[in-house]
Formats: sequence, C-alpha cells, structure tokens
Amino acid sequence: MSDLVVGLAVLFGVIFGRPPDFYSSQIECAIQMGMVVSSTIVSVYTVGLIGLDRFLYIVHGMKYNRWMYPRRARLLIGCTWVLGLILGFLPLTGLWTLYDTQNGKKCWFILLAPPGLVLLIVTIGLVPVLMIIVLYSIILYHAMKKVLQLRRADKNRTNENGGRDENLRIFRGGESTSIGDETAKQKAKNRPSRIKAVKVVLFTCGTIVVTWAPYFIACTMYVFCDPATGACDSIGYAIDTPLALLGLGNSLLNPLIYAWWHNGFRNFMRRILCRDPTIP
Repeated sequence: MSDLVVGLAVLFGVIFGRPPDFYSSQIECAIQMGMVVSSTIVSVYTVGLIGLDRFLYIVHGMKYNRWMYPRRARLLIGCTWVLGLILGFLPLTGLWTLYDTQNGKKCWFILLAPPGLVLLIVTIGLVPVLMIIVLYSIILYHAMKKVLQLRRADKNRTNENGGRDENLRIFRGGESTSIGDETAKQKAKNRPSRIKAVKVVLFTCGTIVVTWAPYFIACTMYVFCDPATGACDSIGYAIDTPLALLGLGNSLLNPLIYAWWHNGFRNFMRRILCRDPTIP
C-alpha cells in the first residue's frame, strides 16, 4: 500500500504540478509532499518490521508465536501509518510549516517544511535502516554459525563411514555409476552456502541503504548549509530530482524483493496465470 501511494503521489504531481504554471496553490504542493513523505516513512518502517519479524523467527523461533501474532502485527502496521500520516501532513495543517516554495514552482519538502521537521523526519527514517543493519548482521552471524555446524556434521558422518559408501558402484551395460559420488554431489548441492547467505543479507540491507541513505544525508546537509556559499541550491536540486528518484526506486524494488521472491506468492501467481490448480 505504501509503494502504491508513492506512485499515486507521482501521478498527482504530473497532473497538478506541470510547468509552466506548476501548482496553483501551496496546498496542492503540501498534499503531494505529504503523500510522498508519509508513504516513504511507512515503506521504510514496514521494511524494518519485516526485518524484525525475520530476526524473531530465525533467532528466537521457539518464542516467535508468543511474541508475534496477527493482532500485534496489525497494530504495528497501523502505528507506522499513523506515524507517517502525522509527519507527512504536518505542513498541510499549518502547525509546523515554512511556505517558501516560490508559489509552488519549487515544490520541495525541504522548502515546505522547517529545518526542525526535516531533521526529525530524517532521524526517524534512519532508525529502521540502522535497526535492519544490526538485526541482519545478527541473523548473518547465526546463519554462518549454522552453516559451520552442518559442515562439521557432514564431515563427521563421512569419517565414521570410512568412505565405504563411495566404493559402492552399480554396473549397467558397461557403464558404472558411483552411489557415493552421486550422494556427495547431492549433499554439495543442498548444503547451505556461506556466500549465498552473505549475498542475501547484503542485498536486502543494501537496497534500502543505497536508495534512501543519500537522500537523508543530503537533507541533513541542506539544513546546515550556508545560503551565502551557493551550495544550498545545488544540494536542493540534487534532493529534488536524482536523489528523490533514487529513493522512489525503492518502491519498485520492494515488490520484487518481498513478494516475487516469496515462494507462496510465486506459486499463487502461477496458479492464476497458468490456470493449473495442481501447483502447490
């Protein structure tokens, strides 16, 4: 839903914020920025909740059902939306705003919101990012530890068998197939890969860090920059276009990472598209 709202906000800006007239009022600018900021906060915190859910399931699996259940999950998701809507639409309410967008020609949130609100949103947005890095680092540690345990167990079983399984062969029509070799290949295929575990963790954490960290850093630099140096305009334009597009790209990656990579979702789509009820 948050990624969908990001798309609707972009369409809103295309329809109502087209040049040369741009926005006819500051209210339209505040509405679009409210949609973008609120959905962004919800998206980032939803990813953080997914990371927290995985952490509890992997590291504390025995207590997972006691700590995480549907009612609590709905409550946490609802809290993210309340937080996002409050922070995103504060300038629209007039309670905490700074209308300096040149009558809608520069509809930037860093111009619409005062420095204090910008810093608050940046700080709140960085919390789930840092939480994901910490939690996934712990998950990676436990995954690596488990991989080493499985490899030691495989090695111990091989030593106990004394290699006898590898000497058993089946002869068919002049061709020989080693059962031990096939078993070893199958074990190697199914054995958890250390490199794969590292790639999964780095890719999951890296997407949100790469897409949103530059935007948050640039917003912080804009708040503390000196207008007399002229650097504020350059940072502002970078925030408005390339860094904003980079951050919005996270909404494109989220469905790919958290939906398409999910086996249940892929099988569901295959059943619909292929019309094959036998697909599990």
